[in-house]
Amino acid sequence: MMSAARSILVMTLTALVVGLLPGQASAYEVQPGDTASEIAATHQLSLARLVRLNHLPAGGALIRAGEHLRLHARPHPRAHDRRHAHQRHQRHQRLNHLRHHHRYDPRQTVVRGTVSRTAHRRGVGRHLALAIAWQESGWQQDVRSSAGALGIMQVLPSTGRWVSRALVGRSLDIRRAHDNVVAGVTYLDWLLDHARMRRRAIGGYYQGLRSVREHQLYAGTRAYVRSVRALRARSRHGGILR
Repeated sequence: MMSAARSILVMTLTALVVGLLPGQASAYEVQPGDTASEIAATHQLSLARLVRLNHLPAGGALIRAGEHLRLHARPHPRAHDRRHAHQRHQRHQRLNHLRHHHRYDPRQTVVRGTVSRTAHRRGVGRHLALAIAWQESGWQQDVRSSAGALGIMQVLPSTGRWVSRALVGRSLDIRRAHDNVVAGVTYLDWLLDHARMRRRAIGGYYQGLRSVREHQLYAGTRAYVRSVRALRARSRHGGILR
């Protein structure tokens, strides 16, 4: 749950280290904790264009750390480059096949159950909780963002301490998958109560509710909300991974 501004700063610094400024880079290597909406906003692209350029499924929700994303369309290949262009196209087709035929691993099945049960206990819609968990981490506990957010729900340590003290009444260890889910879903429940509108609650999970109240939803946050809504719809109609 890093702030949008902090996330954009981190990705800008990453681009500077490799000698490229946002808007000038031709590709970007996905870092742990990145989302497609953040990457698009940092490099001055719409999320839809980033998805089209890279043929990303689920609105860009299935990106993985280490994956290289194109940021600009390639020029039409010259005659002597067409063989290499064809090979690249075949490689992209193979990658897309793997993305579209992704299957749960056992850990993700366990995470899905943990998020669903915790959402039920907190009175939060399980499909929304599952969508945010997938958007944040792909249901993986070992994900750590550059801002220090941890785990399945990408909970910042400071947020975990506040949820423990103010909302749960016991100490949560967000390094453990179950407590991480409890912290994230409880925080989402609080946002839904205080943001009044689901769209602002989802945006608040990404941007922070105070920032949403003071500045409205940033462009990157709006893309995040759209992605979460799309994942929620998929979860309701057969599952996020199907």
